[in-house]
Amino acid sequence: MRKIIFLLTILIAAISSNLTAQVEGFESTAVGSIPTDWVKYQSESDDSGFLVKNETGYAYQGNNYLAHEGVDLNAVSTSWVVSKAYHVGSAYELSFYWRGRWSSAYNFTAVYISTGSNDPVANPSDFTELKEFSPANYPNNWLQWKEEQYDLSAYANQDIYVAFKYVGDHAHDFYLDEFNVAAMPFCDNPDTIEITNRGTDFLDVSWTAVTGVENYEISWGPSGFDPDASGANAQTVNGATNFHLDGLTAGTVYDVYVRSQCSSFNYSYWTGPVTNATVGPAPANDICSGAINLDVYPLNGGTGHELQQNTFNTTDSGVHSSCDDIGTNLDLWYTVTVPTGETGFTIITSGDKGDNIEAAIYDGCGGNEIECFASSNSKTVRNLTAGQTYYVQVWLDDFNSGIFDIVIEKLPPTPANDDCDGAIALTVNTDNTCTTVTHSSNLNATPSSQPDDVTGTPNNDVWFSFVATDTRHEISLLNITPITGTSTDMGMGIYDGTNGCSNLTLVQDSDPESMIAYGLTIGTTYYIRVYGWYDNTNAQEFDICVKTIPPPPANDLCNNAINLTVYDINASIGNETPADTEYANDSGNHPSCDDTGINLDLWYTFTVPAGETMVTVKTGGDKGDKIEAALYDSCGGNEIDCQNNSSSKIFSGLTAGNTYILQVWHDNFNAGEFNIAIEKTPNAPINDICSGAVVLPVTNSCSPMSVSNLNTTDSGVPSPSCGYYQGGDLWFSVTIPSSGSVSVETSQIANSAVSDTGMAAYEGDCSNLTLLECNDDIDYPNNTFSQIQLTGRTPGEIVYFRIWEYGNDSFGDIGICAHDSSVSLAENTIEGLKFYPNPIQNVLNIEAQKTIQTVKIYSISGQEVLSLKPNTNRQQIDMSHLSNGIYFVKVQVNKQLTAFKVVKK
Repeated sequence: MRKIIFLLTILIAAISSNLTAQVEGFESTAVGSIPTDWVKYQSESDDSGFLVKNETGYAYQGNNYLAHEGVDLNAVSTSWVVSKAYHVGSAYELSFYWRGRWSSAYNFTAVYISTGSNDPVANPSDFTELKEFSPANYPNNWLQWKEEQYDLSAYANQDIYVAFKYVGDHAHDFYLDEFNVAAMPFCDNPDTIEITNRGTDFLDVSWTAVTGVENYEISWGPSGFDPDASGANAQTVNGATNFHLDGLTAGTVYDVYVRSQCSSFNYSYWTGPVTNATVGPAPANDICSGAINLDVYPLNGGTGHELQQNTFNTTDSGVHSSCDDIGTNLDLWYTVTVPTGETGFTIITSGDKGDNIEAAIYDGCGGNEIECFASSNSKTVRNLTAGQTYYVQVWLDDFNSGIFDIVIEKLPPTPANDDCDGAIALTVNTDNTCTTVTHSSNLNATPSSQPDDVTGTPNNDVWFSFVATDTRHEISLLNITPITGTSTDMGMGIYDGTNGCSNLTLVQDSDPESMIAYGLTIGTTYYIRVYGWYDNTNAQEFDICVKTIPPPPANDLCNNAINLTVYDINASIGNETPADTEYANDSGNHPSCDDTGINLDLWYTFTVPAGETMVTVKTGGDKGDKIEAALYDSCGGNEIDCQNNSSSKIFSGLTAGNTYILQVWHDNFNAGEFNIAIEKTPNAPINDICSGAVVLPVTNSCSPMSVSNLNTTDSGVPSPSCGYYQGGDLWFSVTIPSSGSVSVETSQIANSAVSDTGMAAYEGDCSNLTLLECNDDIDYPNNTFSQIQLTGRTPGEIVYFRIWEYGNDSFGDIGICAHDSSVSLAENTIEGLKFYPNPIQNVLNIEAQKTIQTVKIYSISGQEVLSLKPNTNRQQIDMSHLSNGIYFVKVQVNKQLTAFKVVKK
């Protein structure tokens, strides 16, 4: 927070201060003069005073600098140069670089500030000296520049002049450059600190370096100390990012902070603390036999009684509990006696590492484990015996060490409906509204005796009941608000309570906070189990509602199927039939492509028009792309085809004039609105089947032709072994070139919806095909298009290639090419040539032993996208402006030519 406030202060000051400050590097000032609005004064007429000079190698930055160079004067001269007025905002600084020489002839040089005038001759009292640049603080080498920085906080909201004074009559030079009055630059703090080693009286500390920072300040003290407090330990560290803290007390916990020192007055905010302890004896409760007794305080009464503990010098006791999957380390032990009338207690941990504490409960040292808890700051232990003493083992997860507070409190009361026997009776709303709701929570709920037969983690469940007034009811959890933790995710299950709580049968469960229960028996009592989805560290309050839902749609069953007209191609727009599966039932008819068990299905009929053998089922609207469908020859008849979720499904091989039954549903039991229409199907492309395969020419390099998978169907050839083939294939024939090698690959076409393909190669003829190879991706996930390279084939042989869109649910153009793969673009015939990385993100590096003469880069379609003439043996090539994909790089080195392929992510 301090960093943010400081940064905002600087930004506001810069905006609101009528800022005229900028770096004066003297570059725009003519040699032999001084900057505009600066003034100078000399007491002797033969003294030329301060002037801008230009001499190679003399300036700190750029070419120009301001200097007073010594000359032989008739008398000692006093020479001034005074800057223009600068308005100072809050958190400003003055900075400049200087150097001097001929200290044996030195008289005087210094820097001053004035808030009154710019004339030190007429008004000397206006000028306050900041520093004299005596030979004692001259740089060791007169060509070495030295930076000066001054805190201008005392001059906030004032106009100032900065003056430099020179006194001398002989060879004494003084130089200035990069003069600046501006807001202090923000001083970044180190990102991390760590303790790298520790002993009985020392801690070794290291931290991340900050770019441009040479000096740091480290502060340390007992845990909880304030590094900004008066008298706090502090040490400046010069030119290093580590420090050895010694002279410390054994077995003592320390906090360590580090901050950057950007100048003598400009510091970053502190990073830290990192907390650790010097080596000392293990605590008494490092083993079970030394367990410390903890009192049990009333509920919410433990505040102020916490015991601070740390695990810095603990050891592994060797007792490894069931929930510690990495092997316990750094554990501590306690005893707790259950108070009279109680059946357990709550372990509460807080402080720096309080929420990382894990714990296990035992009935004695070396006894039985009763319960084990993962990391959290509150752990409730139940089903214990009043008056009995138990042992509590605690440790930090993942072998961490640190400080925490621990206290034990009595158990909170459980909800009245914590078990099925206490289920709260719910009022069933007689219409499709939640007019009547019941407010409840699962805070302090415990696991039920009912088996964990629902999904999720029902160990903090509460129970409700209702009497069914219909065969279907919707149960909803509303207004869910976290009480502990942050989760609003809840689950529930509904049980048939015909035989009471002692013999419940799960009817249905749900992760979403609303479900429709089907097949209920009117007059039967049902029980609802509500729980936090994750674990008992998250508790919620909520409203629960049971309501009666509207009757199912008219076409909920096959016998009531709605007839749909089959429109001409693209003629169904505006004629779609609206539908909604929210209140549909499961008809019980489960086709072959439904791997989850159908729910919420609707039924339609249509008649295939004369002369047609295919139709396209189109679904749109909110849930249109989630619709699955199956086609039958009649109600209860044979399944003809089954297709997974998409917004367009082609059913082929139909008989003109026949009426078919269409079943549709949402995948994964979803419900919602959609619209449906059926159209005639456009003619498939000629190469939709093997016998119509298009000849794909073989060239020397890949020059893709564009093809479309729109209106493609299943060719009937058995599904290949890759690429999630779901129909919709295109066929090509390739004649093997004289080399016996060929490479066929697909690629992205601009603005096409197709971004993933599969490919298979076959030998033989269309009536007797044999699969040679199948490929899904060239380089997943960087390139999801396909490529097959064949070698050793018979020249003149015809090979068939089949391509398809992965899943057959995206349609558009696809690039495809065939080229002679005997000319390997991956070969490198130039000795010493290197290229890296591959794949690349932005920059390709090419190195050679001799001069790289040319570099040309081509897209996969053969278009030249970049051409360079480096004339060097190392070249970085920026490809950040190019789109992701495959590129061919041709390189000429010392009149030798080679080529290789790179992939840009």
